[in-house]
Amino acid sequence: MPGIDQSTISSWRSRGRVPQCFVKMLEAGDKGPGSATPQVWGELQDRAASVALVRFTLLRQELARSHDVDRALAVFLDMRPFRPVLHRAVHELRLKMEALPVDLAAAQALIMQEDLRAPDATAR
Repeated sequence: MPGIDQSTISSWRSRGRVPQCFVKMLEAGDKGPGSATPQVWGELQDRAASVALVRFTLLRQELARSHDVDRALAVFLDMRPFRPVLHRAVHELRLKMEALPVDLAAAQALIMQEDLRAPDATAR
């Protein structure tokens, strides 16, 4: 599947099924999360996007503060590097919900707290 993290696909294989939101996306012929409708993605996508935004900000904070507008603008105008961060956030939210077990809001809060407490670990 284009644009889907390999670890996400492995997780689906171990469970023996593809989540319904991805089945709908494929049936609709969508090209990835950027083209999916909110009805397909729903709450998981929304919460993953906020986790991904925190992570993307942490990863790019030095560039954003560098005052090198030309370099920063070129980086921030290209959203392709954001997509893997978003996919990772979706995957980690699902893992957190299964491992603890907690609901989506709690998983989001826990992941964001971990990232904000240890921003250097976020980059790994």
